[in-house]
Formats: sequence, C-alpha cells, structure tokens
Amino acid sequence: MKKLTDKDIINRLTGIFEDNNWDIDDSSKITMFNRFTEYLKILNFEQQEVFLELTNSFVFYNFDTYEKILHNCLITFLDREKEFISGTGKKIVYVLPLDNMKKSTVNSSFLVAYLLKSNSIRYNNQINKITWNVVIYLEKKLIDKINLSPNKRVLLVDDFIGTGETALNAYSNYRKTKLENHKLSVLSLAGTKYAEKKLREKEVNFYFGIIAPTIHDIWNNEEKSKKIEIISQISKIRETKQDENLGYGKISSLISMIRTPNNTLPLFWEDTKKNNAPFPRL
Repeated sequence: MKKLTDKDIINRLTGIFEDNNWDIDDSSKITMFNRFTEYLKILNFEQQEVFLELTNSFVFYNFDTYEKILHNCLITFLDREKEFISGTGKKIVYVLPLDNMKKSTVNSSFLVAYLLKSNSIRYNNQINKITWNVVIYLEKKLIDKINLSPNKRVLLVDDFIGTGETALNAYSNYRKTKLENHKLSVLSLAGTKYAEKKLREKEVNFYFGIIAPTIHDIWNNEEKSKKIEIISQISKIRETKQDENLGYGKISSLISMIRTPNNTLPLFWEDTKKNNAPFPRL
C-alpha cells in the first residue's frame, strides 16, 4: 500500500514546524519532531494525510506565551468592566483558580492565578491600576464585603475550557455562596466554541483569549464523517482506547497548552505500546 517515504515525511513535517515556529530537534527519539516522524511511519498514505492535515491545524501554546495571552484577556475584561473601573476608590479583583473546590491537587488553574503576581502585570498601565488579590477560596465574610462594595470583583481563571462543565460547576458553586452574578467572571487563556456556547446559554460572564480549533471547525459534516473513520483506524493501529477517539466530551480539540487537555484528540496525547504521542499528557 502506498505510503509517504521517510524523506517525504520529514519534508512535510519540517514545513509544518517552520510555519508554527515549533522547534525542529531530531537529537533523540523522544523529541517532538521525532515523535511525529515515528508516528507517521506506522500509518498508510490515507492515514498519514489525515494526520498531517490535523497537525497543520494544531496549535501549541507553551509557558512563554501564557503571560501575553493573559494580558490580552485582562485588558478585554477591564474594557467590558468600564463602570467598575471608572468609579472612585481602590479597585480590587480577587483571582481564584477555577477548579479549586473539589480537588486537593494542584492544576493549571493555579498556575494561571499565580501569573497575576507576575512583575509584568505592573508594566501595563491599565492592568496596573487594579489590585489583583490571588487567593485560594473566599470566606463568607469576604463574599459579603464584595457584594456590598462597587469596587470589588471576583475572577475565576484557567488555561483551557473544553466542554464548559468545570467552569459551569465552579460558577454555580460560587453563586450558591450568594456572590452576586455581576461580581463574578470566568477567564480562560483558551476555550472552545462549544464551551463558549454553553457558558453564554447560562449567562456566565466569561473571557477567552483564544478559541481552540477542533475537527468540527476544519471539516464539514460530509468530510468529518469520513475523516473520523480514518481517525478510528489510526486509533486501532496504535491500540488506543476506542471510547476516547474524539477526546473527552467528543470535543476533538486540536490544542496543547503546557499540558494537553483531555478534550484534545487522543491521537496527539495518548502514548501507546506502538509509539509515543507528540504532545504527551502526563
């Protein structure tokens, strides 16, 4: 059966890596570039073409990009909160990790929250006018003070929102504490159109820095049906879990942050006995 040659694979991947400014390092088998090359070698031509098409639409945001995206999100947040920032008095925004009420482990939302303590926050005139208080939880007494003050807001932060489930649960939990709706917002460095729709339906105040691509965005329904079948073939070759072919919630996102979301196609993050994934989810 026809397949791309090793030279063809390297040439195609090099073009994609250069277009995305990804590091081309072939010094060992576990580098991202070589994970891709070894991956493609076990596929047939049709499967190789689909995987390359997916890779071409894939976006990767490492830690170096987080502050820039966060700054843009914060400016958007402040632009929409004109009444809040235009009044007199000290303005305080309490920043909390989005997913902190049911877990004892640290996750990416804690990282994004801590970035509000970054020196670079002080270098932007608009952002620097606000006091950003990073906290883990809000006590009842503080919630009462926030509700009574026109100069206080609460911001739940994360780096990625896929289905919107976690965000809606967190929002609902804080609303149950009697925190007023207009006082509470959700901010994420990236999110999907699906999550955007869900949050809007529930009238959640939210801000996404980036809309993550998914297979639902790059293919029409006719193409998608055929391409999903090829994705399933690749999953069988790699011996991945069949119920996870399209990622959690079947979101099928094409994005990796400092950690790859489980909503992303598992083809990109699930290591198997057959080969290593390009964006392993640890």
